[in-house]
Amino acid sequence: MGTVAGYGRYVTFACPAYTNAVFALVPMGVLMGAFSAVGVKRLLSGGHASPGMLPVIDLLVLTALCFGGAAVLPFRRRPGGPVPRLYCFEDGVVVAHRGVLRSFRWSEVSITSRSWQSGSGEYLRNGTQDIVKAPDGSVLVTFSGEEADRAHADEMERLHHEALRRGSGNSSRDNDT
Repeated sequence: MGTVAGYGRYVTFACPAYTNAVFALVPMGVLMGAFSAVGVKRLLSGGHASPGMLPVIDLLVLTALCFGGAAVLPFRRRPGGPVPRLYCFEDGVVVAHRGVLRSFRWSEVSITSRSWQSGSGEYLRNGTQDIVKAPDGSVLVTFSGEEADRAHADEMERLHHEALRRGSGNSSRDNDT
């Protein structure tokens, strides 16, 4: 959609939250389950088993069960439902939220940044909240400033700033620090 709209080259994906990484462990659990099933089948079919094979099979079965259990546990979701995903291009962004795609040029959206600080002493935390708004003023996405680097809020902000500097010149960027 961004390419068709002429937003240039795709650069990055930005999202304030991700699903649990535990789903990446499912293939490993399946592999360990397969190894343990082969070992159990060999033992039950009267095949030769070395004395050290039973603890290994037990460990593989236990690990496979743990991975399988972790995969079916509910993962933490953000309040309010699904999180918007931003596909960032050089000259615009495509926002995917609840099955609806909306595209905007960077000059059409505004990003409001607000610095925050919490705690004190050695427990002092700093962050920057970024709120991305559509041309009609509705909030497209909010980055709290506590996301991991893989949320790519900084990359999205850089793309927005560079596009405004290159393009229309009417800056839609507000800073409240």
